[in-house]
Amino acid sequence: MTLNIIRKIVKYKLNSIEDIFNHIYNIYLIETNYNDGILTINNTKLIMNKFISDTYYMNLIYKKINFYNYLNVNNIKKLLINENIIYKILNINPLLIRYLDYKYKNNKNLIKMICNKNALCIKYASKLLQKDIEFILSLLDINNYVYLFIDDDIKQQKKINNKISDINPYIYDLDDK
Repeated sequence: MTLNIIRKIVKYKLNSIEDIFNHIYNIYLIETNYNDGILTINNTKLIMNKFISDTYYMNLIYKKINFYNYLNVNNIKKLLINENIIYKILNINPLLIRYLDYKYKNNKNLIKMICNKNALCIKYASKLLQKDIEFILSLLDINNYVYLFIDDDIKQQKKINNKISDINPYIYDLDDK
């Protein structure tokens, strides 16, 4: 009975008293190591060695880390090794795409996801995607402010101009010419 009550409280799969103690200890580690939002060498190692394979604890850690703090960038780069972690972190701070390998910068779905959050991210897409008219047109459907960050050669394309005129002609006023 007590175990069932504790399971409901912590909302995590616990099968024994030992699991409860481990869970409490893990919560304690997360609270003490990540509460300030700063990633250090030690707490990054803790993630890599203990929590990286457990999505429950990683979600708790994601909520604590300040992904916009420039002091965290070097340690965040160490975390960008796992595809699931990459997508989760880029969903929080899309501009971290600049630290990833080419295969991610050339991933159309990933670029669409992050450009939906921040139009500036098109600057970090691969050159191949930046020159792909059809891809840019699909991005304009998602976030029309992407237009402000594409190359001038692409802006001159008739298809792009027609799309912008249909979606939001006021973007031309924002564009520095």
